[in-house]
Amino acid sequence: FIYDFSAPDQVIFILPAGQSGHITSDNYTDMYEKWIEGGYVKISTNPEIIRKANFDKLILHTRKN
Repeated sequence: FIYDFSAPDQVIFILPAGQSGHITSDNYTDMYEKWIEGGYVKISTNPEIIRKANFDKLILHTRKN
């Protein structure tokens, strides 16, 4: 991750070996080509942009005993 505190809405990252780094993972090489080419993925930390994005929301709650 590259996070510039002077520009917090311009975060870039790359995970060339997937999030887990496990070679048998289906997602192991998802970003490999982009990494080889020197590319990155931009993400936003702006709450308004995140709210407006077309993503599903998963809310996890603790189980009450």
